[in-house]
Amino acid sequence: MDIMKIIGILLAGGESRRFGSPKAFAAFHNKPFYEVVLNQLYPVIDEAIIVTKTNLLEKFILETARDLKVIKDEEAFQGMGPLAGIYSGITHTSGDYYFTVACDMPLVTESLFSLLIEELNKHPNAMAVVPVSSGRRQPLCAIYHSSCQPIIEQLLISGRRRMNDLLESIDALYVEIENYENQFLNVNTREEYNLVQKGDRLNG
Repeated sequence: MDIMKIIGILLAGGESRRFGSPKAFAAFHNKPFYEVVLNQLYPVIDEAIIVTKTNLLEKFILETARDLKVIKDEEAFQGMGPLAGIYSGITHTSGDYYFTVACDMPLVTESLFSLLIEELNKHPNAMAVVPVSSGRRQPLCAIYHSSCQPIIEQLLISGRRRMNDLLESIDALYVEIENYENQFLNVNTREEYNLVQKGDRLNG
């Protein structure tokens, strides 16, 4: 397919209520979650943007590289979850596709991302490439075309903020992923965090 620009959107605006502190800055292998995920994502994207909430914006700007863009959700959609984060990331950048990953998935690897990029190259007309693992769709580790932006905007305006609302509104390619199940683990609690700390990332 023609040369395309792929931008990585790191979603880091969750409330982290069950975790007790901002998950993006939890340590894994002596690095914060957000940095661990970005380091795996960088080889398959052209640039990255972090979407966070207002009270974490300054912390990210102070801690991240100067050339890494950090924004908060668009004013009209603040507090409306990951769908708003994807919309905001697309709005503030100029790319063809957007590789969207949640910051609380520290076990993801470059090989998983590369696999999804390969599927995108095989199906250039797909509006999204979404992995399916153990029968579950994983929309927070997926690729979205820029044409999803107006669709997301209309969903948010109408109060439909679930990721499934988006998937039901677009022509998405679902890719069955094997041997990567642990990489889709979202760390939501301290118990899950302790399990992640004890284990190693999968060979992929």
